[in-house]
Amino acid sequence: MSTRPVSRVIAMKRIFYLQIFLILLGTQLICVNPTTAAAEDWSSWKNFYAVCWVDGAQNNIKYAKQMGYDYIGINNLATADYSYNWIANRAGLKFYLVNPYWNKQYVFQGYDNIIPMNRSYTIAEKNFFEKYMAWKSTDAFPNNLATGWFDGAADRPYAQLDFQQQAVVDYAVEKIVLAARSFENTSIGFSFAGVMFDVPRLKGDFHVWPNTWVNMSYWTGSDSSLLHGGITHEYATYQDGLAAFFKKLKTRIKQAFPNSKLIHEPYKLYRDDWDDEWIKQIKDRTDKNELTPDFLSQEGGGTEFVDDVRNFNSGVSITKDMVGSSQPLNWSTDNQNRKIAAVAGINGAWYNWFGRLGDMSVRSITAVSPSLKLIRVLPNWDNLNN
Repeated sequence: MSTRPVSRVIAMKRIFYLQIFLILLGTQLICVNPTTAAAEDWSSWKNFYAVCWVDGAQNNIKYAKQMGYDYIGINNLATADYSYNWIANRAGLKFYLVNPYWNKQYVFQGYDNIIPMNRSYTIAEKNFFEKYMAWKSTDAFPNNLATGWFDGAADRPYAQLDFQQQAVVDYAVEKIVLAARSFENTSIGFSFAGVMFDVPRLKGDFHVWPNTWVNMSYWTGSDSSLLHGGITHEYATYQDGLAAFFKKLKTRIKQAFPNSKLIHEPYKLYRDDWDDEWIKQIKDRTDKNELTPDFLSQEGGGTEFVDDVRNFNSGVSITKDMVGSSQPLNWSTDNQNRKIAAVAGINGAWYNWFGRLGDMSVRSITAVSPSLKLIRVLPNWDNLNN
């Protein structure tokens, strides 16, 4: 028996589904198109394209505008003069500073925020790092400094600010405000939207090679960096110092920029096997309300950002419209992505891009399939249209 009629039916069904899809897509595009929107800010600050560790700033801005994102991310190495001021297309966008406590231009005074262990340093460099960074020992500089994430090699760790010093908390917050102002150009509508932190952890972002997370106690025997000549510690533990930084930063940026937001991207919003997830870290603290960000986005693949009830019943004021996924294709199939999008859409949560697009070999949004790009915007468009 011929299979031609069956094939024709299948083909007709595909055409029908495609037509329905295009109609729905066109409706969404019309509803969220900036040219048809009201004069006020039509998009939500929860709808962001914050890819900033791969591709060029110009390409990221171009894609964000093409897809109706009004909010982008700027990484900690970018400078206003060389990375953004020349991009005319940034007009009308709002920007988040990503991991601003590693800002090279302002917080690190132009010095590299990575401290190679095998090169020589000037007296000025040595004085800066020893004054502002956390010490783990009295070894000769730079081996006395606590190490953060290693940039691909055992001798290239990030330096870590000593937030147990109130002077460092105050310094870092004001430098971040200066960085925000340096990128702003309000005459073209390019304005500061807030700050984003990748897997923030109150005990600090300390690592030993090969990028194994540790606490300060790994080196000093307690949750405290080493007190040394010329500094004072106003906070007994590193986590209290870092908490003071986040609280002051949140208050200060909202004072300087009233509509600004604080966004965290933990790997999971809550889990028991490690203490790097935000809700569990703050739920038993008396200052938990001050430490509650405006938005939490899950880096890990999966739907726990809305499915884990502990996110919403642990005593922290988090609701489902304050959470989302920004998994960088840890779940990479269409089915997995559709599941995240569906769960987000049903619950009024969000699905965004943050930092990177997948593993670091995925260098541009053009390498991501059209279906995965489209799936990610659908729940957001639905939220934007109520």
